[in-house]
Amino acid sequence: MFESEFAKTEYIEKDGAVFHVWKKEAHFDDYRKPVIASLELLRDHKDSIFILETPSAVNCRIFDSMLYLSRNNIMSLR
Repeated sequence: MFESEFAKTEYIEKDGAVFHVWKKEAHFDDYRKPVIASLELLRDHKDSIFILETPSAVNCRIFDSMLYLSRNNIMSLR
């Protein structure tokens, strides 16, 4: 599990899911650290699904970037 003022990520065992919640827009390490934490959880729980929640106040660029990172890094983590 990872939590900061910008995001929270955790593995929900009963659902087999990595749940990533953005609390507010983040940049640089404030963005990288939660993303890396989610990718590590996906690596540790290979058959899990990825759920991303972004409040409407958070810029859509974060959502687009997470999708891009997930698609490109999940394969390299396997």
